[in-house]
Amino acid sequence: MADGDIFASQMEFVAESFQPVTASRVASWSVGETDLPARAVWVTFDDGDPSVIERAQPILDRMGIEATLFVCPGLVDLHVHVFSGVSHYGIDVDPTCLARGVTTVLDAGSSGALTFPGFRKFIIDASQTRLYALLNISAMGMVSGSETVPPLGELEDLRYCDAETAVRMIEANRDRILGALDLGERTVEE
Repeated sequence: MADGDIFASQMEFVAESFQPVTASRVASWSVGETDLPARAVWVTFDDGDPSVIERAQPILDRMGIEATLFVCPGLVDLHVHVFSGVSHYGIDVDPTCLARGVTTVLDAGSSGALTFPGFRKFIIDASQTRLYALLNISAMGMVSGSETVPPLGELEDLRYCDAETAVRMIEANRDRILGALDLGERTVEE
């Protein structure tokens, strides 16, 4: 919330220049059950910041303005690559996700059966973000790519496609691995 004095001045202007209305009045108006007064204004806080209760509410109460505070639950991102420093697409999970309201993510195949133990120890267990994974069918995961010379994909050499090891890793980590994913450009039949 802005500085308390600035906010108080803004709300004085609102109270003098407009007719504050409540969320329920706006809802009734939206379905044709009531009219809104001329110069109606609905005061809302869209970020759910605790300072609204601590600092803004006393000002609003003093001025008789009812406001609505929207609290967004944690967002979910179903396609991330968060094996930072290992996967060529890896990002730092907490600064990137939590800072933007994302509390739960699904990593889409950054690690494979051979790299998942490190992914779990250094990323999943160390993160505040709730993290689940799809295991890459390539045992090494996404550790190389278009930035290498020559360019390599995780399934460039099909010897890395090890279904038995992948199944064992999935079974041992059912609390975090939700399935398997082939991110290679080639199919297993090739």
